[in-house]
Amino acid sequence: MTRIVTYISIGVLLVSLLSRCGERDYRDENGNIDGSKVFSDNCTSCHGEDGALGASGARNLQESTLSVEDIRHIVRNGSANGQMMPFKDMLSDEEIAAVAEYCLSLRNN
Repeated sequence: MTRIVTYISIGVLLVSLLSRCGERDYRDENGNIDGSKVFSDNCTSCHGEDGALGASGARNLQESTLSVEDIRHIVRNGSANGQMMPFKDMLSDEEIAAVAEYCLSLRNN
């Protein structure tokens, strides 16, 4: 089981790295980073468009109670259990902040 999770994580990492080859611009028409675009490009393969997919052990973001600071930390550094890889080398701090804020909008309140 651990070997499968490792292979899936490597695959997600490779896809993420290859998708960044052109350094995607996530800015909207006002010059602000659009967290939904960052999420769509980097998170949907595991979390799904609505945050509830749960592929590869991904948490259901609709049910999350994490603070925006905690979400930023996990996106930047990966999850403590190693199931989510860190994005600190693929996303800027501004992109990480935007996607963390977007994750809050996916919650079922």
